[in-house]
Amino acid sequence: MNNIISKVNTSLVKLSLYVFCLFFQNVFADSSANNLEKLLANYHSYQASFSQINYNNKNKAAQRSQGLVYLAKPGKFRWEILKPYQQTVIANGDTVWIYDVDLAQATRQSLSKRGFNAAQLLTEPATELSKKFTISEEDGWFKLTPNKTDKGFKAAFLKFQNNQLVALKIINQLNQTNLFTFSQIQINPKLNTGLFNFKAPAGVKVLKG
Repeated sequence: MNNIISKVNTSLVKLSLYVFCLFFQNVFADSSANNLEKLLANYHSYQASFSQINYNNKNKAAQRSQGLVYLAKPGKFRWEILKPYQQTVIANGDTVWIYDVDLAQATRQSLSKRGFNAAQLLTEPATELSKKFTISEEDGWFKLTPNKTDKGFKAAFLKFQNNQLVALKIINQLNQTNLFTFSQIQINPKLNTGLFNFKAPAGVKVLKG
């Protein structure tokens, strides 16, 4: 009888510990989500220069680029790669354009059909992120893991210093990493709405994605 009671008590202890750990995981996740939401809630627009390093799945730098980024809520962004080649990605909230200058080619896509991308992390309403991602904090980074499998990425990391977004890291499904570091940061600048509109220059081939 005592053995039975002992086994029951042991099972209850294990169950209690499991529930306790699960509770605190949820508490910490909620706390991380709240912290990130508070930071991003203060962002209405954002402008910066960026340096990007692409790492292969062996964590070796494969490519480097530099450019400018402009973001505005809701859903507007302009991502300009200036070096080593020129490419601009522009979204107005409904449509996204990918303009390859060297190829004289522009691709038009519906933003809703395109996989969730890095820029949308910052242009989505802050409260929407916790609905789509599990949010935690690791070594000074906010980690966002999609609740549903996303073709765009496996996990995203955001780093803030003095309430400014200074770095963004994206890990895709092939375990390749894109690391963006930001400088010359402006929070809530007044941005010209023309930055988020695109009209193909003469001679540029337009494709539908």
